[in-house]
Formats: sequence, structure tokens, C-alpha cells
Amino acid sequence: METIYQVQRKIRVHAYVLDCHIVTMIYMFDDKNGNTYYLDRPFTACPEVIKKMGKQCIHADMHRKVALFH
Repeated sequence: METIYQVQRKIRVHAYVLDCHIVTMIYMFDDKNGNTYYLDRPFTACPEVIKKMGKQCIHADMHRKVALFH
């Protein structure tokens, strides 16, 4: 978050539906050197799904989706 305030760049938001039916919002921005930063947050109507899946599995699925669509 500190980097966002320092570089003052436009933030892009992308929503991805993961295979486990969780929606992940990914907030991305590029700095002046061409580095891409992101922050992600999963959303679901059933928080138990996130606990059951585990953060590692959710992040792995999220990275696959980003690689497929970008």
C-alpha cells in the first residue's frame, strides 16, 4: 500500500472466478520502472469454502487464471 501512495499510478481492477467458484478481485498497477504490483482478495458467500480450500490452493488457482487471461 505504501508503494501505491508513493508512485501515484492508476490502479486496474480485474475479477476472476476460480474453479472453486470463489471470486478473486485483483488490484494491479505498474510503477515507473515497469514493475507490476498487485493485491488480491477472495470473495464468496460461504466463508467456509475459503477455509476449506486454504490460501495456498486459492492463490495457485488465481495465478493460473491470471496466466490464462493476460
